[in-house]
Amino acid sequence: MLRTLLKTSLVTSLLLGTAHAYTAVEDAIVNSTGLTVAGTFCPYDFADVPSEFDWVFVLNDGTVYQLLGNPPTPNDVFGWKQRDDITPPSPQWHMFQLNGDVDGDGTIKFDWVLVSTDTNNPDSYKLEGVADNGTFLYSSKLDVNLTVVHGNVMTTQQFNQQIQAGNPPWADGNTTQTHQPVDVTQMATNTLTDTQRESLIFMYNEEKMARDVYLSLNALHPHRTLENIATRAEQTHMNQVYSLIEKYDLDTQNLSALPANEFSLDEVQNLFDTLYEAGTPSLQHALKVGCMLEVTDINDLLERMEDLDGADDIKLVYNNLLLGSYSHYWSFDNALKTLNVTDGCCSVGDAYCKTEQEYPKVAKGGGRH
Repeated sequence: MLRTLLKTSLVTSLLLGTAHAYTAVEDAIVNSTGLTVAGTFCPYDFADVPSEFDWVFVLNDGTVYQLLGNPPTPNDVFGWKQRDDITPPSPQWHMFQLNGDVDGDGTIKFDWVLVSTDTNNPDSYKLEGVADNGTFLYSSKLDVNLTVVHGNVMTTQQFNQQIQAGNPPWADGNTTQTHQPVDVTQMATNTLTDTQRESLIFMYNEEKMARDVYLSLNALHPHRTLENIATRAEQTHMNQVYSLIEKYDLDTQNLSALPANEFSLDEVQNLFDTLYEAGTPSLQHALKVGCMLEVTDINDLLERMEDLDGADDIKLVYNNLLLGSYSHYWSFDNALKTLNVTDGCCSVGDAYCKTEQEYPKVAKGGGRH
């Protein structure tokens, strides 16, 4: 599966779908805003699989999945298998999802586009379906020039317009990819309630606490999951919440200058101290703390999302944080299972044992994996 597209010489080896004009798809891309890269495809030499399946997919938080590492299913046609033992090489393809059922086939499962990471030849192709022999079908090369900047997908014309307007995509200084582009300064400024203002201060402290716990435990028990989530995801979450704090001029405590492992709220400081102590004995303990922390974060987000009437900018950021925490939970669950903790996060206790219905696995293909 996917071998016809993901060969290095893509153009000559592409297995084409039925030839027809893709006007609707191209128009959807040109007229869309908020398109973001879900992750990247990278070649990887697996000794025990056919060479055409030597590919991994890397989420924006650094989580790595092997193509066809598991048998494919109707809900997971790529057969993703999480791999914490792989450091992938440079990516060759960006992958992003279109907004809705663009091709009109009654499902969004195949509304995905691949864009070459070669900036001198950024060809793009739309996923069309699966052939009888199990390979994926892709469109002819799309007649649209795309630019990918810091995880944001736009046409080259849109990119040039932003440059000419003096508003380049990297203007905020944040080069970390996120689950969804968030520029809260472009959204309406609302009159916040005291509860909403307190919520932002609390969530900034909690996202910082997550980053600091993972970095501190990674210093004791180095592990890819701890490092990637701390440096790639939690830092981004902190930046997103802080952008709201700046927007509403709420930083009366100089939060951005807080030292590592220190917080402006006693309850968060106490939680850090408790979790750090719980994770110090071993790597297994540290990964279990990850399960505990992500469940705590999700609970706190869901509680605060109930009181966001009239605050669409905060809703957007909190939804991003929620999606990230769902993904992190499953990353820790898988990391524990690779250490032969067969119950994963469920080994921590019933309060931390979640199903995919409770914590959806964030989209890598067709919206879920």
